[in-house]
Amino acid sequence: MGCSSIFSLGFIVSIRIQERGFRPAASSLNKRSSLTASKNNLITLALDCLRNCLELLRLTNSVCNHKFVHQDCDKSACKIDCVLSAEKCIKLFVDELSCVFFKKDNIRSKEGWWLSAFYSLCIQGFVRRALIQLNPESCTDDETNQYLYLAIRLFGASSGTYDPLTRDYATCSEGSDNSMAGNFKAAQLSLHQYKWTSSEITGSVNYLKRLFEDKGDCLKPRRMTVQTLGWTADTQLLKLYKFNVPVGQEPYFDLRPQWPVSPETPQRVYLDPPPINQTRNYSCRYPGCTGKVRVFGRPANLIRHYKNVHLDPDIKDFFACDHRNCGRSFNPFSRKDHLRDHFRDYHKEPIGNAKGEKSMRNTPKWLEVQSWLNDRVYKANWWRCGKCLCRIMISDRATSATLARLLVNPRWSN
Repeated sequence: MGCSSIFSLGFIVSIRIQERGFRPAASSLNKRSSLTASKNNLITLALDCLRNCLELLRLTNSVCNHKFVHQDCDKSACKIDCVLSAEKCIKLFVDELSCVFFKKDNIRSKEGWWLSAFYSLCIQGFVRRALIQLNPESCTDDETNQYLYLAIRLFGASSGTYDPLTRDYATCSEGSDNSMAGNFKAAQLSLHQYKWTSSEITGSVNYLKRLFEDKGDCLKPRRMTVQTLGWTADTQLLKLYKFNVPVGQEPYFDLRPQWPVSPETPQRVYLDPPPINQTRNYSCRYPGCTGKVRVFGRPANLIRHYKNVHLDPDIKDFFACDHRNCGRSFNPFSRKDHLRDHFRDYHKEPIGNAKGEKSMRNTPKWLEVQSWLNDRVYKANWWRCGKCLCRIMISDRATSATLARLLVNPRWSN
């Protein structure tokens, strides 16, 4: 949905709600409904959220390059007024909605708060669309896509079987909802409730799920990053975490077991994602990195940097020489390829291939290759795998042909 459509939808929602009399001073409501509407500020806060989001949309569309909108902002906080106001309104709305849902009197009687909560969630549906329009990565941003999904599901659980918008008030008998019947009829007209059956909408909660594009899947937990927590380069909270670099996954901080989980210290924290336009340059995103090299040309080099520089000493990979009298058995290598070179160049083990000419066309290079092969040290009871660098013991049952093949062609061990 385009920006102009969001503007028009937001304007229509605001006008219709005001026309239907959900302001406390509206003359079209009777005394009881006026008192009911004034018990919470859900609609007012939802309209404030929508207004701030539309203002931010207008601001971003008026600037050709979006990065200039936040040129005066810090990495940890945004300084734009409408963004700050939107964040404040959303927080106030969630707090107000929680009070409405879990208030004891509201659990017993749903008539007084149900319609205002429903209208406010309808407005928040357009707020979600505006947030998606503002976020270019919203297609993969679970936090934006799942905006107020939990609130919708709590609304459905709190409502239970109570759904006044699916009733036929023309044939409805006198009851407790009679004083709100006019408001419910107005809501049915505003939402085109007569078309719900043809659109396979089973009720009000299902209507909200359609509006929010909630398919009922399990909610994904919020992905906490260094930036979302507001951590700086010199934060002391990193001491509470253990840095992990799993194979084939993103590096992350894991809270040590002796520390409790809290909003400031969640169980798992990921590094900040790289910039959208970053290509060929992979920079270290560890907070306060002091490494000599912090920008790499390959992802593998960046992962190696994380392991060698930032990984905890107790979980670092060490590669020690298995020769007893070698000093590198006590002072291991941090990289496996360095250990391989050590076996080949220092201990003269037949690992890898000799570099150079393999034929007799270039006599000096060929002699150099032969010299390299002659310098190799071969063992009769074991050979070394060129990949895992482990010693492979030769069984007593090994055939003489296998031994001969190993001794004649040392490259076979690779």
